[in-house]
Amino acid sequence: MRFYTTEQLSPNRAKTPEGFLLCKDVALARTGTMLYAPGEVPIKAAPGSQAIEIERDPDEVFAPNTIASFAGKPFVNDHPDRDVTPSTWRQLAMGTVFHPRQGEGAQADLLLGDILVTDPHVISLIESGRKLEVSAGYDADYEEIEPGRGRQRNIIANHVALVDAGRCGARCAIGDFKPADKGPCKMVD
Repeated sequence: MRFYTTEQLSPNRAKTPEGFLLCKDVALARTGTMLYAPGEVPIKAAPGSQAIEIERDPDEVFAPNTIASFAGKPFVNDHPDRDVTPSTWRQLAMGTVFHPRQGEGAQADLLLGDILVTDPHVISLIESGRKLEVSAGYDADYEEIEPGRGRQRNIIANHVALVDAGRCGARCAIGDFKPADKGPCKMVD
């Protein structure tokens, strides 16, 4: 997808003429093992454990339906208490996710996307570096492997949230928070 930008802030950030912030190549999710607290997922913790390990296999994270489910989803500031729907979108949406895709090379375990941030407060949080990590809000099916361990299946996105600390860690964050020299107008793909 092409965006018209007039100010290049860094290799992965640019501004539109209206002042919206385009963040490219944001890691929205990753494969691997995630830790959840009891009650966050329908898998019971192992006796004596306070964490549940949930595996996200590449076949699930990069399934065509999973990738497609991220396209056009709202970008929100912190996870809302409920799903983003047509009746809550106006209150919660601070931007939009575009062009979800599997990363390549060293990023092959990441689901990347571009985010157009439209809210001035959220733009300020990102540009100042005060808040950069992201976390996907989604529905999924869960399969128990053994007590305290499970696997996610059929992952379908609802939103992507800007958070203080995401479950995926610092790899799932908006990059380039130190501004570089501002460049000329250009089209960004």
